[in-house]
Amino acid sequence: MWAFTLACSQQSAGPVTFAMHPEFMLQPPWDKVAQVNACQYTQDGKCHTLDGFILHYTYGIDFDAHGESTPGKMGAWRFDKRSFVAKYPTLAAVPMPTHENIRREYPLTYELVRMIREAIPYLRDATASTPAVPRNANKRRTKRRRKRKP
Repeated sequence: MWAFTLACSQQSAGPVTFAMHPEFMLQPPWDKVAQVNACQYTQDGKCHTLDGFILHYTYGIDFDAHGESTPGKMGAWRFDKRSFVAKYPTLAAVPMPTHENIRREYPLTYELVRMIREAIPYLRDATASTPAVPRNANKRRTKRRRKRKP
């Protein structure tokens, strides 16, 4: 991101300018729902919310025991991608948030965690030569081959 920004600022014709679209990227837990309060006035003169395009998972997600977001503080329920820099997450390590307030007040965060959990069975060793197969495919375990050292 920084390289792109710096490259755009150093163009010979002058800095590149962009039209900003606040609805382009949603960032849970700050964005709570899939729509953005960026008014787009239509012919009827009313302000309409805009649907977001992508989820950008940036921040750790923490909630206290009451289902309230606790940014910057470890909560009773937490998910942070930085916890998995050396290993893949497992379904056990990424439980669904159970407090009803999270599902009701932060549906976008709830959906992000659901999608991450949906993807977890498809993760594989990046050095493996076989395609990714869900760990629970056909309710049987697949054996991973160990590569022989040369």
